[in-house]
Amino acid sequence: MPPKKKGPADPNLNPITGQPANTFTATTGRELSRAVNAKQFEGPAADATRMRRLHREVTAPGGSADAQLGYRRPEGMSHGDFTWLAGGHRMFPNTAAERGSPAINQPHEHHPEITVQRRAEDLTGPEYRKGEAVLAHYGHDPRNPVGSLEKTHHQALDRVMAEHIQAGVNESGSQMFYGGRPTTRLPDADLQKRHDESMMSAYGRLEQAHHNVMSHQQFADNPVMARAVTNQAVADTSPNSKWRSKDSWPNIEQAEEAVSAAVEGRDPRFISGRKQNNYKVVERTLHSLSTGDPSTHHYGDPYSAAKTIAFRGALADKDHADAYKVSDIHEASVVAPGLPTSKSKMYTGADGKKFPYYADQPVSAVRGATPVIKTTVSEKTGKVTEKHDTGNSRPEQMLSDGKSYVHALNDYATRRVAAERGLSRGVNYADNAHTIQAAAWGSQQMRRADVMVSHADQYPVVRDWASEGAQSLSPEWSSHFGEHSGMHLGAQFRPNPNTKINTNPSKDKPYPVMPGD
Repeated sequence: MPPKKKGPADPNLNPITGQPANTFTATTGRELSRAVNAKQFEGPAADATRMRRLHREVTAPGGSADAQLGYRRPEGMSHGDFTWLAGGHRMFPNTAAERGSPAINQPHEHHPEITVQRRAEDLTGPEYRKGEAVLAHYGHDPRNPVGSLEKTHHQALDRVMAEHIQAGVNESGSQMFYGGRPTTRLPDADLQKRHDESMMSAYGRLEQAHHNVMSHQQFADNPVMARAVTNQAVADTSPNSKWRSKDSWPNIEQAEEAVSAAVEGRDPRFISGRKQNNYKVVERTLHSLSTGDPSTHHYGDPYSAAKTIAFRGALADKDHADAYKVSDIHEASVVAPGLPTSKSKMYTGADGKKFPYYADQPVSAVRGATPVIKTTVSEKTGKVTEKHDTGNSRPEQMLSDGKSYVHALNDYATRRVAAERGLSRGVNYADNAHTIQAAAWGSQQMRRADVMVSHADQYPVVRDWASEGAQSLSPEWSSHFGEHSGMHLGAQFRPNPNTKINTNPSKDKPYPVMPGD
């Protein structure tokens, strides 16, 4: 945890290291982005008070963020000992240590597909304090916002391990999400094979996309660029796009299509997500081809694209010292516990200015305001549709307000937790940040009102029981959704009490939406 400040802080020095900014991350062959003057953040006091109350409620013993399904760390036991006894070292094997990846502050050659981002230890004093101010405004303890963030990471990891214990498994789907290997060994060779294939399917589809993009003549002599551009396209096309839907992979397929369209000089075919993101991929691909550099371009800016370039880096190599934590809406239960993940609704006030209305705000906040209506016309049918225009969710807005600084503090807090749990060699290593993160994302999916199933090849508890020969998995589920509706459910899954009973799991989001919202 950063040392408590005594007296006026030197704006040129980083609060963690006591050294000037940009002196911690030790890469060769690539410069860190410049330090900037960070204007202090201030938000509405009433909002801050309300969000702080929500944060305390959900993180208190018995709160939703603290729920651990009956498996709790005994009082007096260290986090590291509890993680070991709970099997965390098997759920999150340290593949970075096995490879001998260096520490962040040890000199190392930059990864050609990863944009090196400034860590919390690389920030100036004002940048660091702006990140703290944003965390405090959105609910974290204003006396120690980074320590509060670290505490919520500990709670989330306890909950994830409890879900594994309840399911009777000792590995995490997050091992496979960014590439890796399963650790559980089943007694039957055929079941093991099917299990491994199910686990590897997402990573295998991404590798197929890499291969398909490399087949274009423009990438024939530059496989590094082909991989980097494809990974970035997956990051860019993810919002509102499913990672998996039955036997297809809309997010990856849309990314591959947009890159191919750029190379072939045509408009990308729409598959999933947001159309504007497809054209963003086209623009990025053309820029990369014209400059010959897959990473130094406008959309790789560490300030404006802190999330997407981190996601691309994790897909490239989650174990590299440059691998940077992806802060996203799907980790809202950690970085912004208690805040709604639903999109805000846009209104116009008496002054003519647009503003967002969030679900945690009182109705009085929009009294006298006019809803902003968005009109769309179908290209196929010409049908006109009107709906209330939406804006960022609370967690998305928090990350936006914090620029890249909240992302950096979240990366730092995650590294501290991994080290304290014995899942990392130390706080200066990037070990396990992404596997822990992916498991936390999945844990949140199981509690979202619009998601009923977490599939084995994506999210935290990994066993695809149906492919292993299991049949009737959950009497409670069958009574609600039908006898054959739960064939990809593990024993830990029960009907989500927040999901409407008449939801059809074969049509309405049977898989999580990931990584966008």
